[in-house]
Amino acid sequence: MSCKIYLHPTKSMSNYMLWQERSNNDMASLERMLGKITKSMVNARASIKCLHSLIKLSLPSWAVEMETCIQEEVWTYYQEALNIITSCDEYPEVESLWLMTQAWNTGIFQYSVKKYTDAERWCALAMRLLNYIGTLKSSYENQ
Repeated sequence: MSCKIYLHPTKSMSNYMLWQERSNNDMASLERMLGKITKSMVNARASIKCLHSLIKLSLPSWAVEMETCIQEEVWTYYQEALNIITSCDEYPEVESLWLMTQAWNTGIFQYSVKKYTDAERWCALAMRLLNYIGTLKSSYENQ
């Protein structure tokens, strides 16, 4: 199954680009943009870029402990990303690799602060994402 391209892909992409150009790129505006993009499922590339930015903004600096509410929010974004990945044959391998690496690092961070249940959940997510990195899989499988 390949990704479906719905109506008005140019409009949604231009909305995303407009958001990127703003100087106040905050979480609320990014979440609104993600909602607009995923509700209409306008363009797979726009959804991918938006999810990437949303996850990147949501993950905290590793110098401070991740709050549970933030962790759950990021988990929700990962579930959306997984839905897109599983329904789209053309999801970029490098993007899946980035998601996998971020999930793994989050799990390792959780382990380092003795949150073993959370660590297991995030590392298991990284292992699920390993199935979607295609030709890169063999390089990471043994690690």
